[in-house]
Amino acid sequence: MPGVVMGRILVVLLLLSFGVAPAAAENVSKKVRAGRTTTVYSVGWYNRLTCRPVALPNLKVRKKPKHGNVKFVRLAGRVGAKGGRCEGTTLPAMAVRYTPSRGYRGNDGFSVSYRRFVYTNRQNQTVSSVTFDIDVK
Repeated sequence: MPGVVMGRILVVLLLLSFGVAPAAAENVSKKVRAGRTTTVYSVGWYNRLTCRPVALPNLKVRKKPKHGNVKFVRLAGRVGAKGGRCEGTTLPAMAVRYTPSRGYRGNDGFSVSYRRFVYTNRQNQTVSSVTFDIDVK
């Protein structure tokens, strides 16, 4: 897609867990160019034992940006150096893309949430949220 600045792909590792994870919150600050769609975040999971993907998250906008819009797009991401034996494996992920309003420059923000699975002796779900502070240049 022309004009799309691809951000670093963040592949969240799905680890086999022995406890229930609490709800997670993350803050992300990004500088984006005015008039451009930018990938500001992406998330996908895989099993570290098999290097196979796990279901993609269902992302939801919890707080809309005042000066732009947010879109979710499926893409392929590569597992990074911390992925152990899965390093370099291409897996599906969901990207969060932000587009500032035409002519807008300044600060903006929004929040996204999604459910993630945590495996113990049974499957559990927890909600993760990401709050974005966007600086449109």
